[in-house]
Amino acid sequence: MKRACALLVASWVGACATTVPFPPDTPHVVAAQPIAPWQIREDCADAGAGDRIDFRFESTDKVGFDLYYRQGSAVIIPLSRQDVIADAGVFAVEIPGRYCLAWKAGAAGAAISYHVTVHSSPR
Repeated sequence: MKRACALLVASWVGACATTVPFPPDTPHVVAAQPIAPWQIREDCADAGAGDRIDFRFESTDKVGFDLYYRQGSAVIIPLSRQDVIADAGVFAVEIPGRYCLAWKAGAAGAAISYHVTVHSSPR
């Protein structure tokens, strides 16, 4: 089980590393993005200390959802939800880095719609 979790997290981190991050202070909106069964969809943004990641999403079927970042060689997942069809929140960034939002579809696959904005703190 530990190996499977490590491989899953490694695949998320590897995918995020190749994704062009969306810009801060600009809403990033995706509508009806299909996710094949057992596949992952993710989007990443660079955020600084004091920034806020404002997100909301809806899915046509249950998905797993994680918000994560890397700190050195560790993958930190401060927010994780399982088997949800919707969620929303504001995450306060304490440690600067590239933050990724990841959705994992189950056996049925899913289509997700989401809205994410990284609000920059006054510096």
